[in-house]
Amino acid sequence: MGDDTEPDDTNEPAPRRPYPSPYGAQFARSFGDLTGFGQFRQDILDAMQPNLPDLSQLFAANHKHLLEQLQPTVGQQLQSMLSDAALRAWQSPPDRSRPRSTRTPRKFLTANATEVTTLAQFTKAVAQLSAKHSDHELVWRGQGNADWAVRSTLSRAVSPNGATEDELIEAETDIVNDALGWGLHPMDFPAAPLHVLAELQHAGAPTRLLDVTQVPEIAAWFAVENPAHDEHDALLIAWGQHPRGKKGVAKNEQSTSELLNLDGGHQLPWREWNVEERRDRGWGTGERAHVWFPPHPSLRMRVQHGGFMIESGPIFTEPVVEVINAELTRTTDEDHDWRRSELERATSVIGLPSPINRVTKATDTPLVPIFTIVIASEVKEVIRAHLATRGLKSKTMYPDLPGLVTNVRRNYPTG
Repeated sequence: MGDDTEPDDTNEPAPRRPYPSPYGAQFARSFGDLTGFGQFRQDILDAMQPNLPDLSQLFAANHKHLLEQLQPTVGQQLQSMLSDAALRAWQSPPDRSRPRSTRTPRKFLTANATEVTTLAQFTKAVAQLSAKHSDHELVWRGQGNADWAVRSTLSRAVSPNGATEDELIEAETDIVNDALGWGLHPMDFPAAPLHVLAELQHAGAPTRLLDVTQVPEIAAWFAVENPAHDEHDALLIAWGQHPRGKKGVAKNEQSTSELLNLDGGHQLPWREWNVEERRDRGWGTGERAHVWFPPHPSLRMRVQHGGFMIESGPIFTEPVVEVINAELTRTTDEDHDWRRSELERATSVIGLPSPINRVTKATDTPLVPIFTIVIASEVKEVIRAHLATRGLKSKTMYPDLPGLVTNVRRNYPTG
């Protein structure tokens, strides 16, 4: 049977009490009147509520014991929440210039990634990506640890969180001048500065060049080839060299070599550019990927089908950041609010992380797409063995004396 009493609609609801009933008066006398705090007072009480004991049982058992149990709990809450540090944090706006620890390079680069845990998934993902986005003219890179940022060795050497263009120029000018004045024979060492950087890159010196290849399986081999990294997931990255415009993929009228006059020049052209000239050439803007395939590649580069992504100091303007956050929110169905400092820490090559199973879309600010495949740690050995059957192994990928020395040192480490 139910209650036959009808509710009295004429009665106004009781006003909200400033302290939890039934012991509001005792609470106020014990801990002071917080009326002056307004909404802040109510926030404190709401925060303390989960820590309060079951009032009905306590009040029925013993009123005195109620206050004894409340006092330590509420006192500790008030001492913490009303401390000078807590009040300063409550009154101060968050610092949006500093990167948050949770916004890692991996989280950005893999926002739209496909993860593979089997060989079959790996081969399917690579085939799908290659076929669906070939109009972007992809270049590939493999990284043995998916947690690593995308930054050149020179950028990492100059600054832990990302080097500016001016810092890169200053450092590489010193490096090139040292190389050209080292007394090496012209037959063994080129005179053109960019070719100097290429030779230094493959000798292990820090440069602004990032090794890339036109063959996805070769990039995958670099991602899985070192057993020392088998405990980490690997990352296979593909950049589109051109962004998508409203009428399709907007391919650049000039290649990077033509734009920068790289093959025959006797100086690094970007050394003389001001900020406007850099932007006009898409230098650090994300509007194009500056990829250079040397006209006379070394033996190693020939077997690796290799070239270089020429890194530039990234220019993360407000429109670029807005497009990245808007597109990631759209494609992932999750809210994204990346800060400029977090993007600079994640990558020195501006681009838009994009899903491999969808055709890219034009954006208000054109950005080249970045596609990523996460290779789970448990499948790296399987993929390494599979690629070996295709002829991809240390002996074939590093067919020169430095490659032999690297392999010997790996097998016989000196500590």
